[in-house]
Amino acid sequence: MKTSTIERILTREKSTIRYLIITSCIKKFIPRLKEVEFDNFYRKVLSTQMKAWKEQYCRETIRNTPILNKWNLLDKPVIYCSFHYSSYRLSILILARLQKHIALVVSEDVLQEQGLEMQALYNSICTFPLVLINANAANSLHSIREQLKNGYSIFVYVDGNNGTDGMKNNGKNLLRISLLESSIMVRKGIAYISFITKTPITPLMIDEIDGRKQLEIYPSIIPPERKEYSDYVHTSTRELYNLLNAKLEKDPTKWEPWLYIHKFFLPTLRMKESTSCIDYSALKFNTERYCLYNHKNGNSYYVFDKENICAYQIEESTYDKLSKGKSLQCLSRDIIRSLYEIQAII
Repeated sequence: MKTSTIERILTREKSTIRYLIITSCIKKFIPRLKEVEFDNFYRKVLSTQMKAWKEQYCRETIRNTPILNKWNLLDKPVIYCSFHYSSYRLSILILARLQKHIALVVSEDVLQEQGLEMQALYNSICTFPLVLINANAANSLHSIREQLKNGYSIFVYVDGNNGTDGMKNNGKNLLRISLLESSIMVRKGIAYISFITKTPITPLMIDEIDGRKQLEIYPSIIPPERKEYSDYVHTSTRELYNLLNAKLEKDPTKWEPWLYIHKFFLPTLRMKESTSCIDYSALKFNTERYCLYNHKNGNSYYVFDKENICAYQIEESTYDKLSKGKSLQCLSRDIIRSLYEIQAII
């Protein structure tokens, strides 16, 4: 991506709440990163995303990228698991060189927008057609099991965080995983399928080392014949994300999901207990946790919670007084109490 294009995108993004969300998440995962470095971090993530898109059309790169530890590839159907890291779009195309029967699990929006193009790219390399499975379809698990029975391996980006029921707040389909200095909520579906079908999980990741791309195949995770389901789901999912964590520790800007990291959070709101004994004269706006946000249409105003990654709408007059640093005592007691309960003022 040209520098001018990245700068245009960055300028546009900085006026959106999406930028607040991303930079707030960066603080959670990489607390050592200074606020003045946020823009450059964002630039690098955008550059990685665009580079990954462009490289999938480069036949020479696909043909010449070496496969490390090729002996870890099993000669039977497996679940290939990778991440949206570095030139991730090349991974499945490099496997196509090996003439693999593969069914790719993708979200519904990606299926609609890129499905035909993905199949065309894969089918131009492999003699076997690429099968696409809608991750958001109600019968997605059934489709995956059927493809495994038909001798197809499954390919999935485990950090996609899509599924038949999305990110529901009950958390029953999710598992909390440590990542860098924080944690995220990830889906259990692939580990579950591996367990019930006794299909090995084969992790793989592409990266660029010293200017040279390489696809690394890791030892497969074999589901045991006798073991508690929950034990296997926890251990296998953590083992996968340990691979990602190691990459992020070296270069976190190569991970595309920073651009939608809020989808990995199920925030727990911390509220102050309501009380009638508030010292109104001592209150101040909580700048460490909150910031003010004015939507680009100019008619919507918010206080944004950087800790819980959420926004609360406020009146324009309240926004105006807070943004100009006026005394909080000029606000009504009801507004002060509402802001106090969410700890926007302390």
